[in-house]
Amino acid sequence: MACSSEGTKIYKVDYKGNYPEGTFRAVIGNETVFTNGYDIVEISVKRKPDFFCYAVNKGVLCDFNIDVKVNEVSSKKFKEITQNLKVTTIKLEKNITILSKRFNYYLNDEKLESEGLIIDRKLQDKRIDIFSVTIKGKGITEEEAQTNALKKSEDIIRVLADKK
Repeated sequence: MACSSEGTKIYKVDYKGNYPEGTFRAVIGNETVFTNGYDIVEISVKRKPDFFCYAVNKGVLCDFNIDVKVNEVSSKKFKEITQNLKVTTIKLEKNITILSKRFNYYLNDEKLESEGLIIDRKLQDKRIDIFSVTIKGKGITEEEAQTNALKKSEDIIRVLADKK
């Protein structure tokens, strides 16, 4: 583990098998882009996360991102999987072109995001080596939701960095 002057904690991953490969998976459709294990090179986490919080059903949701750098094989796999996906258009404030399949993260076969992430068409047929994993926390208050998100991130980082 090293740290940079910007307040980012960097975990260099030296996979030893503490968590079986596939405990964490990144998937597009039915195809796996990368898993915990040898696919992951390092993880970057801000010491003071940039939380995005919002009210939902008499509670609060807060999320922040951790960055996962993957090896060349996984980077190529993202390109291969996306190059043949259909492009579709959605209308938000303006029309946005996206890929037909969503990007999902799983921990212990449980999806981290309920709907999955939309992939912008600009990423199609590109090699990507850093992926942002969104960590969500729920609570009655913003503080509780942030604490919940931080606790979840510890579990995910432990698996990704292969730390017992």
